[in-house]
Amino acid sequence: MASPEAWVTPPVKFKSPWEWYVSTQRALGTTTVQPGVTVGMMNQARPADLETGAAGRL
Repeated sequence: MASPEAWVTPPVKFKSPWEWYVSTQRALGTTTVQPGVTVGMMNQARPADLETGAAGRL
């Protein structure tokens, strides 16, 4: 009880706009999108996503 770790609030998970978009499309069962529809979200992808190729996967 005296340990400060016991009272630390765990970090909250916030999704990036891209992660939120992909989650929504998966929940809706989207399998294909029209070209150009996701351009706005692709422009908001994190550089790490672009390097690993994760930005283009639904």
